[in-house]
Amino acid sequence: MSGAKTEYDTDRAIEAMDRLIASYLPAWEGGAAVVAKEAIKSLQSENAKLLRDALRYQWLRSRNIDEISQGGIFAGQTPENVVINGDDLDQVIDEALSNQISGYIPVVTGNKSPPPGDE
Repeated sequence: MSGAKTEYDTDRAIEAMDRLIASYLPAWEGGAAVVAKEAIKSLQSENAKLLRDALRYQWLRSRNIDEISQGGIFAGQTPENVVINGDDLDQVIDEALSNQISGYIPVVTGNKSPPPGDE
């Protein structure tokens, strides 16, 4: 995952939006300029939270299960009592989410087939 690149690109886009607001809406003390700035701040905060969640998951997903005897944090599946990572972890999470969230469509990676209707 290239989190730093994504964060950098997002920051550049937000800076560009700030410059546009400053140059095209300088006379407005309220209205669209204030709404746009608040929306940008909200999106920055949401993006930071999503990036942290994605980084946490990628860290968990990439854990080397051969090192479980050394202790640490790993993902497991019960009642099978197995430790899982990588594509196996993605698959069981996608299955659990699709059972809990109506209309959940897993993200397709690698050489897996796309969900029906997305071909």
